[in-house]
Amino acid sequence: MSNTNILQYFHLTFKNVVSQKQGQYSFDLYFVPCPVNQVISDYKAKGGKVTDLIEPVDGFHPSQIANALTAQYTWQFVQENIPELIGEENPNNADIINTFGDQGGY
Repeated sequence: MSNTNILQYFHLTFKNVVSQKQGQYSFDLYFVPCPVNQVISDYKAKGGKVTDLIEPVDGFHPSQIANALTAQYTWQFVQENIPELIGEENPNNADIINTFGDQGGY
């Protein structure tokens, strides 16, 4: 079985588990698809080389570029499809900024 087939199998399996088990626990289950294929196709369409998305040093793990793009796609998916996971903005943000200043997002 190829890696692509394994990924597709896991994708469908996890999606089915989430849909079948929803409501059976005291917490909610959500399925967030793996955006790796979208990341690759969009990166190539913008002129990037697929090899940029692979970490050459440690045996075929995603590079920092791939990790950043994966996070970006995942965050966008959650914002658009499961916004309740994000929650409300902290009402104390202004006080925090006044106390600690702008720390550049850290």
